[in-house]
Amino acid sequence: MKKFFIFFLVIAISYTIFASESLEIQRDKILEGLMTDPASLTLLNQARIVYSKLLIQSASSTPTANIVNAIVSNNLDGFYDALKNSEIQTLPNNFDLVFNILPIQNDYNALFTYISQGDYTDALRIFDKIKYLYKIPELYKFLPSQNVVSLWNLFAQMINTNPRSFDVNAAKFVAAISTPYDIKNIYVKTYVWLSGLSISQVQMGFNIIDFESQIASVSSVQMDPNLLQWKFTVSNYLALYSSINDAIREISSAKDLTPYVKNMIIFYRALQDLPVQYRTPLDNLMSTYLDLVFQAISANPTLLSPSISQDIKSLIANFPSDPNTSKLISISMLTPHKDTAQKSDDQLWVFYTIVIAGAIVLIFTFPSVRARIYSILGMHKYEIKIYMKALSKHPEDPSLHIKIASAYEKMGKYVEAQREYSLAMKLTNVNGGKNENSKYR
Repeated sequence: MKKFFIFFLVIAISYTIFASESLEIQRDKILEGLMTDPASLTLLNQARIVYSKLLIQSASSTPTANIVNAIVSNNLDGFYDALKNSEIQTLPNNFDLVFNILPIQNDYNALFTYISQGDYTDALRIFDKIKYLYKIPELYKFLPSQNVVSLWNLFAQMINTNPRSFDVNAAKFVAAISTPYDIKNIYVKTYVWLSGLSISQVQMGFNIIDFESQIASVSSVQMDPNLLQWKFTVSNYLALYSSINDAIREISSAKDLTPYVKNMIIFYRALQDLPVQYRTPLDNLMSTYLDLVFQAISANPTLLSPSISQDIKSLIANFPSDPNTSKLISISMLTPHKDTAQKSDDQLWVFYTIVIAGAIVLIFTFPSVRARIYSILGMHKYEIKIYMKALSKHPEDPSLHIKIASAYEKMGKYVEAQREYSLAMKLTNVNGGKNENSKYR
């Protein structure tokens, strides 16, 4: 009985091997026939049957069996959906036969046709379906030749609005269909594009570099260090722009302005390390910030400590051509040393006190000075009162009548002015040309 069981097992194994070899032989014969007559429907139908049997033999799990069922039933969309299953990492080698059963090459060709025509919406639709083909071993051998670098146009146009489409599966697909030369060219194309990137496109640049980082992680071609340096530089730019902008918004309501004065030095130094194309927006923002710092220090000179003043002088010396250097110079000149400033303030108060006291004494001691002040201020009514009071003491002084006449004339009282001029002429004739103006002080 035992010998019979062993004999039966050997027969079964031999039959399985023979059947498998038979399918392989049939497959080879069909392939030879298709090379001679690729449009033969008979050969294509035979191929579908033989390939399906081979695939069924290769199916080792339920997800793989679902893929086989989609292939056998000639369901292309079902095949793409089944291939998305995360349990499937790599299909068995026999699954390359799918390219002889389903028209996958048509979709692959259509992807690049849409890209060349600028129809990126339809191109992305196909890309989302076929990107899981990377699970088929040595995928590049079974797809027609295309300009893979043109995929970069799809990234640039769609990655900002459809970031989920460009995940690790998409990266593996690009790596699977690309040569190392293709991937390097994609990196180069990105670097050239970044060199002329505007500020509004920065986020798109980040997204593309993140996607290409994924490509580098699943391929043997490492990311160009220049791309990573660009990302680092722009990250610093965005952080600096955000920090200065926040400081501008907060400084007007801040109770303690000391940190904002110190940050002026930090911001200014950080700005100098950025490329030229990112300097203009920051220079404009920094100009606004320096204006606010200037106002703060003007109101409270103690904010400008000796150490900060020294840092400002260092910046001025190191970056003389910076567009905001003149504002730094203005800030550095706001306040001298604290002790000197206090001494100077005390001296000013003494000076102002002396000047004011002297002015008061001068005004009340000399009526002519008060009259002159009233004249300058246009207060001619009070000016005339001073002259009338002096006239009561010196009635024969013609110069007083002339002054009164001039005041009336400025008030528009020309009749009164003419009368005073007449009196002055009479007194001049009576006095024989003598002027008593020396008596009026």
